[in-house]
Amino acid sequence: AYSSFVFDYDEKDLEDENEYWQSRYTGSKIKEQELIDLLKEAVPEIKDFEKDVIENIIRPCGTSNRKSRYISEVAKILFNNYDGKVPNSRSVLESLPGVGRKTCNVVLSNLFGVEAIAVDTHVDRVSKRLNLAEFDDSVLQVEMKLQKKFKKLKLM
Repeated sequence: AYSSFVFDYDEKDLEDENEYWQSRYTGSKIKEQELIDLLKEAVPEIKDFEKDVIENIIRPCGTSNRKSRYISEVAKILFNNYDGKVPNSRSVLESLPGVGRKTCNVVLSNLFGVEAIAVDTHVDRVSKRLNLAEFDDSVLQVEMKLQKKFKKLKLM
């Protein structure tokens, strides 16, 4: 549960920042949403983290080497260019390291309430098997078709 990740620490008591962050997940596998919630709380600090600290925190989610580099870079960009705030702009979001259309759609829909569908490999495959999209449609075409169908059904 997210409650186990509440930030109720006193920085003076911490001998090692890395030890603190690792203690937040040790013993359980963090789900991606819990990780996102955890990282949202720490944006000002993340910009100063070494890549290996971030990597140790996100290792349970997989591909931690690449993701840790992106998280570090994005945190610095957001802090330096956007006052630590996530911008509500598709073009800005997609220009950030490691942020593609799917991640952008997740951010826009969850943080800003924008009607967007994140199409990953699984959504793409299922949509095609259910004949909601053509077999040779691109991921973008699948996204557009799903948005159109969901709007028609008033699900968006």
